[in-house]
Amino acid sequence: MTETEWLISQDPGLMLEHHRGEASRPKLRLFAVACCRRIWHLLEDERSRNAIEVVERFADGLCGDDELRSAAEQAGEAAEAAHWENRAGPIQTAAEAAAMASSEVLSSDLTMRLVETVAEAVGDQATDEDWEATWTTPGKTNEERWAAEQAIYKNAEAREKGRQADLLRCIFGNPFRPTTIDPAWLSPTVVALAQTIYDDRDFDRMPELADAPKKAGCHDADILDHCRQSGLHVRGCWVVDLIHRRS
Repeated sequence: MTETEWLISQDPGLMLEHHRGEASRPKLRLFAVACCRRIWHLLEDERSRNAIEVVERFADGLCGDDELRSAAEQAGEAAEAAHWENRAGPIQTAAEAAAMASSEVLSSDLTMRLVETVAEAVGDQATDEDWEATWTTPGKTNEERWAAEQAIYKNAEAREKGRQADLLRCIFGNPFRPTTIDPAWLSPTVVALAQTIYDDRDFDRMPELADAPKKAGCHDADILDHCRQSGLHVRGCWVVDLIHRRS
């Protein structure tokens, strides 16, 4: 994968493959959390939601192996319960994604499976929502209805994978152009703002995180442009991490 391909890719699987062996385990976990938070509404079982919150704390070093192991077991039980309760479709698939995210050993391969599973849940939800229009509108053959349903699924899945690719760029930045931060830019205002954004998940304030370092002397285009970029910003954002984890 080239730098240009990384910057425009809509395929999180290829991006993860490129980053294999280089992505830190905490970063992979925060990416998994970000993917699962996008389907939070499908995680109907509190055990699944709790597992995602535990994974996030674990990635931040705020809980230990035993708590992660317990959460993973409960997430697995939630996924199994969805199966036996005949919740096949987006609910069961989302529960399975939460179980993957909370695995004690979150490898690149498992993360690739997770992004596929999350995208599948989104595709299943889209087809469920359009089921009546797809299958009850008169004047179409069953073959046409099936093709329409498959198109709905594939479009929703592709859109979700595009958002996952954006999440990877937010968390990992540009691996072809590693960025360092000058300690002189880490004024108390910059550090406090980065910490607040991280703690509160208030990523609407990211443009402020461009202005504050600039006033402190930062003119790094990659840092400033990312902060000003509209779209997805999540915990694990490479700029926020550069600032608040080094303070």
